[in-house]
Amino acid sequence: MPIPFNPTARTVDCGAPALSPASLRGNNAHDRARGHLHPARPRRDRHRRFERLTGLVRVALCFAAWVAAALASSAAAATPPPRIRHVIIERQELFAPDERLRVPGLPDLTFVFDVANWIHIQTKEQVIRREILLDDGDLAEPELLEESERNLRDLPFVRRVRLFTRPTEAPGWVDLIVQTQDTWTTEPRASFSSGGGSSKTEIGIVEKNLLGYGKTVAVRYRDEIDRTSRQLLYDDPLVLGTRFRLRGELADASDGRTRLGLFEYPFFAFETPWAGGVGGGDIEER
Repeated sequence: MPIPFNPTARTVDCGAPALSPASLRGNNAHDRARGHLHPARPRRDRHRRFERLTGLVRVALCFAAWVAAALASSAAAATPPPRIRHVIIERQELFAPDERLRVPGLPDLTFVFDVANWIHIQTKEQVIRREILLDDGDLAEPELLEESERNLRDLPFVRRVRLFTRPTEAPGWVDLIVQTQDTWTTEPRASFSSGGGSSKTEIGIVEKNLLGYGKTVAVRYRDEIDRTSRQLLYDDPLVLGTRFRLRGELADASDGRTRLGLFEYPFFAFETPWAGGVGGGDIEER
């Protein structure tokens, strides 16, 4: 039969623990120890999976870039460079027509540049051509073009260098354009000083591009309180138009004499098969 409802009856405690809001959320240590998940745990898992996926994508992109570079290099190696129709040398004056010399408070002094261009002897075309490792009919190898430009930049009488190829109307053929600009190479030297009962005098001249042939000549005279010296130097990096180099130096002083000489065939390119030289000297004391 049905049990009548009695509003005054007591609630029977069956021994079940009371549930708090914290326990319902699973934030207490007991629930965490039993493996209950925190609401932030799924977000962390998703973040880790995203990081792993991003790392895999980066590795794949790097690998694809490496494969593309390798294929491009192989294609470039398989395609021969164009062939040179003509090597064209374009020499410029010391100062270009658009270079101006202006000093605040003074009139235009550009005429000084014009006088310098008139006095200066331009570098001979054959001197420039000897430093170029390519000739008409050769393949325009990039490595040889770079070495040729480096050789020209090492010359003490050249200020600016530019090498580039220009396409021609014939397929597979280009013109090699070599542009150079000289620098001032004549260096007069003179100094005079005195004091304390002594004096010092030095006079000389150094020319690093004699008559435009790339040869160096130096003459110096020095007079000091206890020593007088005279020096003569000659340096020819291209003897008779060859790759051989000749250098000689003679110094005569009040306390001795020095004679030095060198004859060599230097390295002028990475593919130079051999190089060598012989030198000697003599020092005499007085």
